Amino acid sequence: MKRSASSVPTFDSMLLPTIQALQILGGSGTTEEIYEQVVQLLSVTDKVLEILHGSTSQSEVEYRLAWSRTYLKKYGLLQNSARGIWSLVSTSINLDDLDPKEIVRAVRDADKNKPVSSVSSEEAVGAIETLEALAWH
Repeated sequence: MKRSASSVPTFDSMLLPTIQALQILGGSGTTEEIYEQVVQLLSVTDKVLEILHGSTSQSEVEYRLAWSRTYLKKYGLLQNSARGIWSLVSTSINLDDLDPKEIVRAVRDADKNKPVSSVSSEEAVGAIETLEALAWH
């Protein structure tokens, strides 16, 4: 189905419903459980849920919800303890204290200031030393 961008919730409009969904689920849940709760909270229609992301089999809502979880993780509100399992870092998160625009701004600013390499210098030195030791023998 073709995409109608205006009918699909934006990733930032799903930030707080994602937290709310996890609160309803008792603080943690699978990707699927979170999806179902957010869809219910936002009353997303079946027609919107059928809109695919590009040429993939993933819906546009699923794709944007994944970005919502990523932003909330980078902001420090969620953790991803195992593949497909997400949980709140704190059970006392108050939705009234959160501003989706601030979350997006803080994450984007942090990403801009992040070094290009995600490998620490100690990890790099350790890897080089290991390779040198293996090559020497």
